[in-house]
Amino acid sequence: MTTSAHAAAQAPSPELGALVLAKAGAYRRHIVAALGELPDVTVLGALSTCEAIVDRARRNDVQFVLVDSDDIDVGGLARALAGLDRPVAWFALLEATESGASVVLQGAAGVIPRSAVGDTAGQAARIRSSLGTRLPSNRRTEIVALAPTPSGRASEAPLGSPSPSPSPSPMIGRIIAPTCGRREILAIGCSTGGPPAVGTLIASLPASFGLPICIVQHMSADHMPYFIENLGRRLSRPVLVAQHHLPLVPGHVYVAAGDQHMLLGRDEGAARGAGLHLRLSKAPAEHNCRPSVDPFFRSVAAVCGVAAVGVVLTGMGSDGALGALAMRETGAPVLVQNAETSVVWGMPGATYHLGAACAVLPLEELSPEILLWTLHSS
Repeated sequence: MTTSAHAAAQAPSPELGALVLAKAGAYRRHIVAALGELPDVTVLGALSTCEAIVDRARRNDVQFVLVDSDDIDVGGLARALAGLDRPVAWFALLEATESGASVVLQGAAGVIPRSAVGDTAGQAARIRSSLGTRLPSNRRTEIVALAPTPSGRASEAPLGSPSPSPSPSPMIGRIIAPTCGRREILAIGCSTGGPPAVGTLIASLPASFGLPICIVQHMSADHMPYFIENLGRRLSRPVLVAQHHLPLVPGHVYVAAGDQHMLLGRDEGAARGAGLHLRLSKAPAEHNCRPSVDPFFRSVAAVCGVAAVGVVLTGMGSDGALGALAMRETGAPVLVQNAETSVVWGMPGATYHLGAACAVLPLEELSPEILLWTLHSS
């Protein structure tokens, strides 16, 4: 691992470039040492001011910033990072999760509990636990190595096999023209950068949009209440935490929370278009995450078939790609956020490279595309 910007500039572009912002020198060194325990991360700078962080982010290929929020103007930092010409996620390091609401509402991608200075392994474990599959242990096993064939299906290379060459540049725009039909659910998966992105997407849907909206966001159970509270404040729709056998109501928003997978079910004997409910599962984690997007998308494919719309937003790793492919195989449309508006183009990129995407669009263009696929749903 490289711990200086000069050395990093001489090396190939890292998988994940990180910056550390902390006032105290001892704590900066502690976080740098913790990041050194994680593969595929290069620390491009450990600095003490927001101005220095933003300047370094402007000049280097930075994916995320870890911020010790004590005595830091997190609002100013969030605004400055948002003004860069490419997305940079930032995560707040806090002593107690109860104090995390304000920084999450200021635009942080997540909150990471602090460990004592010197507990390098503990801090590294907390970072990995909070980020989940956004820091995979071996990037060569990621699904993004697979490219779509002209037919739109994935190539025959086995999942997880190394790619002999870099993945091709994605197309931007429609891959499959929308066909309107009656849909039953809008299913959304996201990870790094997901909280602001999913809020923007749902807020841009018209009040008349009547499908139930289900979200799987990678986030620890401790921090999920802040995400749900913020989403509820931003939207003019009811936002509910997923519960076992909770019926889906048109126009309501449901969020997977806690250490359980969210799955879709249908009441026995219910006709198509009725009887949808949520189920919770303690099945093993997938992509080191629970809840995970893949099992939810698979359940949507099994229950609704073509009568669903899937959306994969910004996020590291490849969770959601195989589930999205299962949805596509039933005829359901899947839309993904483009690289330019994503904080990290991992999950949407993996979905595109598997041939599961019907369109690759900027965040602001996803809402109109959803409406075209759901024109006769209400």
